[in-house]
Amino acid sequence: MKITKQQLKQIIKEEIEATMDEGIGKTLGMAALGLGLGLGSGDAQAAPTSAASAPTTQQANVPTKPNKIQKDSDGYSMLYLNNNWKKNPYVNPTHDIIQTQAMTELFNSIGKLKNENPKDFNYELINFQRTKNGAVEGYIKATRK
Repeated sequence: MKITKQQLKQIIKEEIEATMDEGIGKTLGMAALGLGLGLGSGDAQAAPTSAASAPTTQQANVPTKPNKIQKDSDGYSMLYLNNNWKKNPYVNPTHDIIQTQAMTELFNSIGKLKNENPKDFNYELINFQRTKNGAVEGYIKATRK
């Protein structure tokens, strides 16, 4: 899926407005708005999307209980939730940090299962986001090597 720069600007603008409505503050919101709208001329050239910016749909096999392992046809998955990020509302978690945290949680959960070795799996963070209350949640998948 590809989106235009104009569509990306609109998404960013809506996210910033939603953040401002949640009480983060005008100063921070306006600064982000200025940065977000400075993306370019707004021509119709398509920009590639990533898992973080692409619209998502709820899949039937995505786990719904936080930090509980779920058996899938090709391995395991987990809805990773880390409430410690609430303490740092102005620090943006990176993909690598969340992937490491989520992978460790899923790795340890698989290690507790009988007849499973967590080293027999490849781990991938499918997506992650900040929740409204500041925690971080992500969907991580472990597929058999």
